[in-house]
Amino acid sequence: MPIERVEAIPATIPDLLGEPLHLCIVRVEGEGVVGWGEVCDSYCCTFPRVYQTVIDEVLGPLLIGEPIGNVELLARKLRLWTRRRLGDSGVLVQAVSGIELALWDLVGKQQNTSVSALIGGMRDRIPVYASGKFLDEPLPMHLELFEPAIDRGVRTAKVRASLDWRRDLEVLAELRRHLPSALDLLVDGNEHFTVQTAARFTHGLADHGVIALEEPLPQVNREGIERLMQRAAVPIAYGEHLYGLVEFRQALVAGWPDIIQPDPAVSGGLGECLHIATMAEGFGVPVIPHSSAGPFALASALHLASARANIPMVEHSFTLEPLWETIVGPGLARSAVVDGTLAVPTGPGLGLDVDEEALRAHPYVPSRYDTSMPVRSIGVI
Repeated sequence: MPIERVEAIPATIPDLLGEPLHLCIVRVEGEGVVGWGEVCDSYCCTFPRVYQTVIDEVLGPLLIGEPIGNVELLARKLRLWTRRRLGDSGVLVQAVSGIELALWDLVGKQQNTSVSALIGGMRDRIPVYASGKFLDEPLPMHLELFEPAIDRGVRTAKVRASLDWRRDLEVLAELRRHLPSALDLLVDGNEHFTVQTAARFTHGLADHGVIALEEPLPQVNREGIERLMQRAAVPIAYGEHLYGLVEFRQALVAGWPDIIQPDPAVSGGLGECLHIATMAEGFGVPVIPHSSAGPFALASALHLASARANIPMVEHSFTLEPLWETIVGPGLARSAVVDGTLAVPTGPGLGLDVDEEALRAHPYVPSRYDTSMPVRSIGVI
């Protein structure tokens, strides 16, 4: 059965707080069977038309006429044909990731088998952690957002650092007093820090029982991250801005990070993330997949976790529920969480029933951004 059509579909759907968020959904068709995937550029897909151009004009034509079957071989073709011109990281690999997920979905549907079964899944439910908002938001908002997840047995939650890390520690201390003592906390550093401020921040985080700090320095500052690893008072996590097996291996060989966070919709696809997770096990490093996009990204992370024992949990960006529910219904929402876990979808492919009409009823609407230069930085000592 040959691949007949590859299409990127930009969309805009508001999140739980009413913020319009963008998606780049990928549709691959062959012989009347449709596979769905999506591209993530860290948080949903901020500039979906960029990826639409890469997919529609460059990657898609490379797949037309190819037989549906060996997903990793097809993804490899896309990267080998384009790496010398479009690079082997960033936008190109993210776009390949979205197509690769759609190919897995297509193959699973063709064989009437779930992706989890295709890759040797061992678990049918995966623990999730609740991924929240920035610490400069009002305290009641954090509590209100986390409460439904905690009520459903979620045992870990994440908040995000603002540009005032000292104030963040004060808010975190207050938040810690209101949250259950058994709830573990993660903090996302958003790549805003220097080595010095990140090291100081980690000592404050340790005082509040935070179990890990995610991406405090820009991931390109490899030497700085290695220096931070020697001074940090809590484990350091990286991964959503690393691409492919080679970059993850380079990081692990260099001694960082303590936790890796590959994302099937970012890091090269589900097949690449399977290899990354296997490699990480050899380094004794746990894998906690990043997932902060639409339903296909989250479903692929659940399938990934089902097949690798060194994945203790998956990110659950519950504020994106309206995006998921619009496209595939409530199966991935907080209402589906039981004892802190989500079920790995068992239907053919990624196991999601897509409402294509609803998706196309939400066309992409470009956002207006504050493009002014920030007056001060969190990087001051």
